[in-house]
Amino acid sequence: FLTSLFYYLPMFALAAVVIKAVVNLIAYDVALSLYEVKKWDFLCWLVACLGTLFIGPLQGIGIAVALSILIVIYESARPQLVELRRVPGTEIYRSTEQEDRGERASNILIIRLGASLYFGNVAYVKGNLLQHIEDASKKEPIHHIVLEMCSVHTVDSTAVHLLKDIVDDFRGRGIQTVFAMVGPRVMKTFHKAELVSFIGENSFFPAVCDAVQGCLLSGSGKDGLPRLRSALEIAASRDVLPEVGISNCIHQQYTQVNIFVPRAIPGLVELFNSVFVTKGCNVEGAQVDHLHHTYYLLM
Repeated sequence: FLTSLFYYLPMFALAAVVIKAVVNLIAYDVALSLYEVKKWDFLCWLVACLGTLFIGPLQGIGIAVALSILIVIYESARPQLVELRRVPGTEIYRSTEQEDRGERASNILIIRLGASLYFGNVAYVKGNLLQHIEDASKKEPIHHIVLEMCSVHTVDSTAVHLLKDIVDDFRGRGIQTVFAMVGPRVMKTFHKAELVSFIGENSFFPAVCDAVQGCLLSGSGKDGLPRLRSALEIAASRDVLPEVGISNCIHQQYTQVNIFVPRAIPGLVELFNSVFVTKGCNVEGAQVDHLHHTYYLLM
């Protein structure tokens, strides 16, 4: 009943009232935050906003939902594959993007698969693995490839079939395929698909460090390919030597010193601390796990 009072108001005045009421509905600070955090999320926000303004609320939201589904499919079809290297002085393997001083095992390529395997991404994984092998072969011949599968929670039948093709293809290239940290759910699927018997039980290891040791201690089989040793053989034949590693990549604030000793020695922690203090280093923290010592230093 008050609309008649606004009849003689100029159009720009009415527009100012509408803009003032609508501007609070647009969370532009959220948009800026999404743009800084992840561009894909900002794109979905922008599509939803523009679609709502120029087409309609339901249509705009529907387009944004469809775009989000396409983004999920795109990212799941292109899982991340990263090369791992050992942190000096430890049995920890980290991505080369995180640990630039990591040690690379001789003639061994270690790759972490970043997502579950299914029919939509396994071909991409195979192509990416071949590219990694080609790049690594420029520096030294590759005899083993270790696939770290802690992030692979499930595989489908198509992925299992293509994994057999990948293993067979690598065998033709003289490369032995080794699996590490395979989850129980995936391992159950491998057994049902007879992938374990096809590859060999000695090609599966509980940790990356065990897989690397199995590759390093392998001999030649009847088919000319390397014969991997089991975990028990590795434990019986492993050479235990002291080792020291230094890294600034794990903790940006501190210099991390990793020390491995072959046997427990009383007073070793105090000895290491005194050496660090003598060299002018402040020991901000220390962790001792039996034979593995980790110290955080401020230089």
